[in-house]
Amino acid sequence: MRSIVLFFLLIAVGGVGAYFVRFQQPPEPPAPWAALPETATFIGSESCKVCHEDKHGQWLETAHAYSLREPTRENVKGSFDGKPIDSEYFRATPYERDGEFWIKIEGKRGRASGDYPVSHIVGRSFEQAYLYTGSRGGWRVLPLSWSIERGEWDKTHDILGEITAGLEIYEDYDTLQHVFNRGCGQCHATNYDMSHDPKRDSFSSSYLEGAVACESCHGPGSVHAVWHESGRSVDKGYETPARLLHPKGDLNAVEVAESCGRCHYMHEWRYAIDDDPRVGHHDIAITGNFDRPGFYADGRLAGLNYHGTTQTQSACFQKGNMSCFACHRMHGGKKWAMRFEENSDRQCLQCHEDIGTEPAKQTEHSHHKDVRCVDCHMPKLLTGVLHFMRDHSIGSPEPELTERFGADAVPNACAVCHEKEGAKWAREWREKWWGKTPERLADDVSLVVALREDGKSVESSRLRAAAGRSESRRFFRLTAIRALAARGEINALVPLLGDPDIEVLQIVCQALGDQPRGAAVPGLLKLLDHKTRTVRVEAAFAAVRAGARGDVFAPALLDAREMLVRQEARPIFLERIAILAEAIGQQEQMLEWVQRLLDLKRRSAVMADLLQRRARFFTEEGMHADALRLYENAAALGGPPHAYLSHIDSADSLLAVRRAPEAVTNWQFVVENADKASLAHRIASARLEAGTKDAGEEARNALRAATESAASDPAKAEILRRARWTLEALGGR
Repeated sequence: MRSIVLFFLLIAVGGVGAYFVRFQQPPEPPAPWAALPETATFIGSESCKVCHEDKHGQWLETAHAYSLREPTRENVKGSFDGKPIDSEYFRATPYERDGEFWIKIEGKRGRASGDYPVSHIVGRSFEQAYLYTGSRGGWRVLPLSWSIERGEWDKTHDILGEITAGLEIYEDYDTLQHVFNRGCGQCHATNYDMSHDPKRDSFSSSYLEGAVACESCHGPGSVHAVWHESGRSVDKGYETPARLLHPKGDLNAVEVAESCGRCHYMHEWRYAIDDDPRVGHHDIAITGNFDRPGFYADGRLAGLNYHGTTQTQSACFQKGNMSCFACHRMHGGKKWAMRFEENSDRQCLQCHEDIGTEPAKQTEHSHHKDVRCVDCHMPKLLTGVLHFMRDHSIGSPEPELTERFGADAVPNACAVCHEKEGAKWAREWREKWWGKTPERLADDVSLVVALREDGKSVESSRLRAAAGRSESRRFFRLTAIRALAARGEINALVPLLGDPDIEVLQIVCQALGDQPRGAAVPGLLKLLDHKTRTVRVEAAFAAVRAGARGDVFAPALLDAREMLVRQEARPIFLERIAILAEAIGQQEQMLEWVQRLLDLKRRSAVMADLLQRRARFFTEEGMHADALRLYENAAALGGPPHAYLSHIDSADSLLAVRRAPEAVTNWQFVVENADKASLAHRIASARLEAGTKDAGEEARNALRAATESAASDPAKAEILRRARWTLEALGGR
């Protein structure tokens, strides 16, 4: 009876079909996963900790975790006890007030005085520095730093001086003038944005995390987190950005050095650190690996930072592919994130098994009973207020170089234990046991020493040989290249545009951008699709300054504009953007960037070039008074790099404002001084002969022929424009 009632009830509410659909069809499948974003964002180490608590805990034991922290009682290690510290230039008193940390400065010799609240702290391993936030958002460095190892206060300018080996740091250096946001922030924080306002010279800098945190090395983790939270399998489709980078497993030694080198390599920033840790230091910076303050004459670092610079020039790296991870582990371990004890032979015996672990075998190799591998090959040469740091060039002791050039130029490992015996004594034993110092190394070091003492005495042929010698260390090659550039011997660098070394290309292209040469344009154009972004931009910039132009430079302009992302708009960036914008015909954009440079009161050879280009635009627009003023300003800065361009351009405006005699003077100057076969000479001749029937026609024909023959030469694009304008202007005569 119940079944009959149920049957008629089903008919009433939708029929028997609904009954069978409900009770016989399979259940609904689960809803498909939502599409993942194409790009990932940063989520912070606390989010990573949810699944990786052990790794997070190990990371907290490393210096990376404390590169930029808030001044909490747990984080602050200095003694803010109200006891003053006196120096020649200030009296500083660290103290606490209402749970905050302050440093009172009583300036001497004209220094600023005031009470400064600590807003950020830097470091927690061996030294801790303190910052305060100024009225315009700059994180300024306070003059006291706390030595964690010694438990006492240091003067911060000494710390900065040791880190950089004296680079721009002097005894009366006022650390309050040092703005941390500019040069330090992006290596001390994750997802750092400088946010600089050029009009007010102010900062509103931000970061996700005041540490070199998980995502600095593995990449932003939002998509990774969503993937695993939704239960997706790692067997299918588990790729970037869901799969994060595992540097030790995914990268080879070169790629690891590139990634770590973003902060541990001597260089000059061009771009902010990329979100993707696979984008290495060559892509975001121009090398600083040449003789300068911070280096010994043999290319070893004299400061405490940037050890990737020397490690990547070592034989262990060059011939043995020794990665940073051979000795270091980023998730904790021993002191300094070491895999082994810092003086353990095990780190070297990973590759040098032939030496063996038996004491007798090791003594046979070292001729010392109680000396570790690192004592000779990674000596603690870097002394000072911080602590001893091991040299990472991993070379052999060379007391001969110390004997010849002095310990200040070339210290050696033997002297760490045998200072009293002297360099001659050490050299004799070195030669007895292991032979003489390699002649190539001695010659390269002697070149650097000679350049330091009196660069004029070094023959150019020696510099050219050193610049092209691929078997020499990169440090020596780049030092020679820069010396040639300083002498104006730019033509000697043009053949190096085919060199396989990225840093050679960077420095050569940079030199050609400063001192352009038309002969370099073909080689520069071949580098426009180079794998390294900095090489592409520097090559494009140099080619345009040498007279090339055209849409081929559009990709380089896009690359150049990325320099402004999360960084300060430095003049060197603006110059490249402006030049490249003009080269592809974006005149209005070029004017905008040039105006920003004018606001900064920029004076440089590149600025002269830009003013010339801006003036030419005004000439074309009929704004001749403005154009003539800019031609004069460009000439005062040295004029454009293209011979006689300013004379030709300004003559057009002079003629337009009925100052024909002055225009004629410009053309006559070009005719008298330029090569008779050059386009500049042809243009000026055609202008001068324009009023003479027969001579004028002859000059125009010569100009037409020269224009046609030069049409395929990319280096003549700028002067070709003038030739065509001249023919157009004279066409009706």
